[in-house]
Amino acid sequence: MNKLNKLLAGIAAVAMLSACSNDEPEVNGGTLPDGDKAYLKVNIQSANSRSTVIGDYEYGTQNEHKVNNAHFFFFDDNGKYVGRTNPSAPTGTDKDHVDGTPDGNIEWIGENVIVLDDLTDNKLPNFMLSVLNCPESFKPVAGQSYSEVTSTLAQFGELGKFVMTTSSYYGTDAAHDNRYPMLTKLVTDNFALSRQEVANAEVVNVYVERLAAKVSVSLEEGLTPVEGTDLYEIDATVAGAAGDNPGTNADTKLYVRLEGWTLNATAKNSYLSKQLKESWKETAPFANWDKPTDFRSFWAMSWPYDKASVASKNNKDYFSYTDYNKATKNNYAAGNCFYCNENTNVAANLLKGGAVVPAYTTHVALAATVCDKDGNGLNLVEYQGLLFTKENYINYVLGLMAAKGKVYYTREQTGTEKVQAKDEHGNLVYEEDGTTPVMADQPVYTYTQMPASAFDWTAADKGTGTIYVLATAKTGYDDLYKNDENGEKVAVNVEGKTDLEVMNEGLVAEQNPETFGKATAFNGGAMFYTIPIEHYAQSGSNALDVTDEGYYGVVRNHWYRLSINEILRVGHGVYNPGSDTEPGEPLIPDDPETPLFYVDAQINILSWKIINQGGIELK
Repeated sequence: MNKLNKLLAGIAAVAMLSACSNDEPEVNGGTLPDGDKAYLKVNIQSANSRSTVIGDYEYGTQNEHKVNNAHFFFFDDNGKYVGRTNPSAPTGTDKDHVDGTPDGNIEWIGENVIVLDDLTDNKLPNFMLSVLNCPESFKPVAGQSYSEVTSTLAQFGELGKFVMTTSSYYGTDAAHDNRYPMLTKLVTDNFALSRQEVANAEVVNVYVERLAAKVSVSLEEGLTPVEGTDLYEIDATVAGAAGDNPGTNADTKLYVRLEGWTLNATAKNSYLSKQLKESWKETAPFANWDKPTDFRSFWAMSWPYDKASVASKNNKDYFSYTDYNKATKNNYAAGNCFYCNENTNVAANLLKGGAVVPAYTTHVALAATVCDKDGNGLNLVEYQGLLFTKENYINYVLGLMAAKGKVYYTREQTGTEKVQAKDEHGNLVYEEDGTTPVMADQPVYTYTQMPASAFDWTAADKGTGTIYVLATAKTGYDDLYKNDENGEKVAVNVEGKTDLEVMNEGLVAEQNPETFGKATAFNGGAMFYTIPIEHYAQSGSNALDVTDEGYYGVVRNHWYRLSINEILRVGHGVYNPGSDTEPGEPLIPDDPETPLFYVDAQINILSWKIINQGGIELK
């Protein structure tokens, strides 16, 4: 593999270091004359983001390792923030590096000089946090603890401006202190009193990692469409249609067209530094995932980590969800990828009934269309594990309602008949002789159940794709009738509501997903598959169970490569796909994955090499 394409040349940057309080202990036993400068020689190195035991190594692209600025933040021995550098943006000359493979887990080493100015209290800092492409909003306050500073909420940035920070791990090397696993330890020998002496100072080795996680999806060569088409045949049929076909003239088989993919349920925020739990040092499997020799830990407490409200109706507070239309925009061409904030959690917050809920963990959403043999999207409904055409499902629901007596009628006068008249009190009326009935013409009505054509599906807003069967707003049927307790037809009269509103309210109550079951629409065949991203699902003696923490999740500076081997069944239906101008319903698959909804996906997790930024002289 090639090394980084470019290495930024050294730039000088003057740094102001705020004064520490006079009663703080002397730092590292080192003192300076008042007002003098101190110099640090720094190598910013990129360690591989994953152990070779777990996965291979992969270098980033030029845009993935581009650096626009480098800032350094300093802390005393108590972990209190004391100051930062204030460098200008790099403007030096890029240098081409030699080809070849670096040793170990180092992609590149570059020498940098940091100038610490105005050290008026004669004390040197003990620890340093390095931030590349530092967010403008990141402005620590003197006296803040290291945990407050490093747990500041941030975004991973964007391609060409990825935020990178000092890597976090537990270890015992000279440049590390387990009290502050995300800071670089400084010693007296790191400092020099002049630019000439800095060449002989002990270099500070800094390892940085991107906040971003990277995901790509490809189609395996063995996944082949029907010859001459872009359709994949699946083993599924449709209930309630002639010959189990989706239509009277359709083939038995259904087909799927893959439209594109995206990331879904991505964490809205990230911590600036990777957060570790101290108990992981002795807890399997995390103890083996902490690699001080690689200057890296391969698990983290992300922003949503261990928050009970994640696995609840508040999951939108933590995660961003896309819609179907956006999921069609990215195809499966090599090089297409997405980036996101890291997202990890305890297993209890990801599972329901022992199965993962995709809405609670970052997953790949594959946009697709279920079609007939000619590639035409089909209006289908999934209910109780069966697929119906839209028309057949409407008839099915109306049949269920009729069996429950939940039927509404229209009426039409078809003639008259002679009946004995009644007065305003309902008493029969007679002629003056008191015995001869007074006869009157009474209209004769024919009652007709409302036709299926008067009904349509509409969003139930009870989960992605869920629908009700309701009467449409413009049926032309304004006066409706129903059976009373005696079986007599009576008018539907409710003050302040139209007859259609009364009928639809009853239909909504009868189709409550909690009791009736959830019905999901495939509007024009729109659907999506979910693939929860597996952080560590290797086989063998070290394998995790799906109910273990660490099985699902995305961690910063990891590249998750997913390959699709086979399409087996239909996915999750989508009622409102959205468009380029109008957003669709968010794709929130809030049920655990079942055998009905899946694709066979092999997940290969590859390490993502961190930027090796070198040659920056800060001034």
